[in-house]
Amino acid sequence: MIKLFTHPRVQQFIRPSLIIIALVSFIQFTITYGILVALGKHTLDFPSFYWASDALFNRNISPYNIDYIQKNTGLAVYPFIYAPPSILFFYPLSLFRYEHALLIHLIINHISVIIFIILLNKVFNYRNPSNQSLLIVIMIYNSYPIMQNIYFGQINTLIIIALLLFITVKDDKPKISSIMLSFAIAIKIYPIIIISS
Repeated sequence: MIKLFTHPRVQQFIRPSLIIIALVSFIQFTITYGILVALGKHTLDFPSFYWASDALFNRNISPYNIDYIQKNTGLAVYPFIYAPPSILFFYPLSLFRYEHALLIHLIINHISVIIFIILLNKVFNYRNPSNQSLLIVIMIYNSYPIMQNIYFGQINTLIIIALLLFITVKDDKPKISSIMLSFAIAIKIYPIIIISS
């Protein structure tokens, strides 16, 4: 079986197939979780980030005051459940209207997925574009957690990127790695467990 997949003729077939599948996966992901989400103008978690930021920085009201937020938006917005320091990360959202902030958030999330793929290839030392790197592209763009992250307007990809940067540069650039870990912990507490590893 191994000889079959290492045969030159089979290799000539596998590589173009992986390129096509990777390209189709990217296009399908971008349309479904980019264009269609932008047109729908609503996600599950993003409104919590946006309206919490708007409440604090534009109206001087606690981002945890969910009654005020729901009353003034007329929406069933979920409570803002992140640690207090994390609200500083969401400050830029308060500078834009909801529709524009959502679009910017979507673009950042999609760029984050690309950076995530690049970092994974670096971690595993896969050269681009090898069969292994193409498989990573296919897996990421067909990953249900990644799809959920974009569709619900979450920020988990940014946290993963920060943790991967921490892992990849902690020996050569300890200050940068510390900043990346601090960023991840400030937004979501759970990355603190990486310190013990």
